[in-house]
Amino acid sequence: MGIGAALLLEVLELGRAARVQRVWAVTAFENRAALRLLVSCGFRLMQSDSDATELDIDLDLRREPRELKGISRTPISLAGRRSDVPYRSQL
Repeated sequence: MGIGAALLLEVLELGRAARVQRVWAVTAFENRAALRLLVSCGFRLMQSDSDATELDIDLDLRREPRELKGISRTPISLAGRRSDVPYRSQL
């Protein structure tokens, strides 16, 4: 497993622990590496056109999330983000 897959799976586990039901991702249609990564981690294709591809994944909330060591479970809000930090991704 590569670092990208490991990081993505950790983020999905954090979402599960926070009781997030679904995660949505968008990437450029040409970004084949990102598409392979998302699909290999369980994302499903929702919609695709010549510019962008949308994928999603339902998180299984029936099972207990595994304990993540050294990770804060404090919710993160983008509403209070600093305006001088560029925001380039949608999660």
